[in-house]
Amino acid sequence: MPAITGPTVSPILDRTLARYGLATLLSWATEAIVLGWSDDQILLELYERPEFNARFPAIKAREAAGYPPINPEEYLQYEDMMMGLSTMWGMGITKTQIDNMISNNVSPKEGEERVNLAAAAVFEDDSETRSEIQRMYGVGVGDLINYWMDPKRTMGVLQQQYRSAQIAGTSLRAGYGQISEQQAQRLLQTGMSREQSLTGFSQLVANEELFKSSIETEADITRDQQVELLAGDTTLNKELESRASRRLAEYQGGGGFAAGQTGFAVGSAKD
Repeated sequence: MPAITGPTVSPILDRTLARYGLATLLSWATEAIVLGWSDDQILLELYERPEFNARFPAIKAREAAGYPPINPEEYLQYEDMMMGLSTMWGMGITKTQIDNMISNNVSPKEGEERVNLAAAAVFEDDSETRSEIQRMYGVGVGDLINYWMDPKRTMGVLQQQYRSAQIAGTSLRAGYGQISEQQAQRLLQTGMSREQSLTGFSQLVANEELFKSSIETEADITRDQQVELLAGDTTLNKELESRASRRLAEYQGGGGFAAGQTGFAVGSAKD
């Protein structure tokens, strides 16, 4: 006589539980089969199991927050994408961080952008930019990944802070010294690139003496004003050209002003 066997879960249900990382629920699913449940009913009830909600916590979190629903397959695809990027860059992105991003409706595209931004800061950018990120925003190299993976910080703000730090880093590289976060953001507002800012700060360093008053009718050009020169302040630019011409006439070659035809207007000129 052939052996008598009890009911078993279908291959589809078996594979589904394994793919979800919920193979421990096979006994529960088998008992449900005994009770006459269909595969569809089991999968429906599966969503209410504590094991399922522990594995996919963002599904309920999104529901509570009113975000569009996400199914387990989409969840797994998001995880695979983020873990793949993490492996590619050698970054330690955790499942908890991924769960948090999904819970807060961070799209796969934005998730990828965040990882790439963090990786660029950690592995590709210069030490000056990293030091300025820490000085201006209090984020050390060891915290950069956590900082960029925090969904409470919007992508727009993260990009602005990173680009501001890059501009501040070029100031250090050019030998101009530290600038404030406000000064870096002012230059960023003009659409200035990192390359333009390096050229501009180098000009400021080369013309340092010109910013100091030499007669009673002149005033020192402050660092805020120097930043405005890079931002394209035409009034200041003309004043410096006049000052350079006056000193050149007085000292026959003194001053060394390098404005020429373009001046310091590497950003957007004021109206």
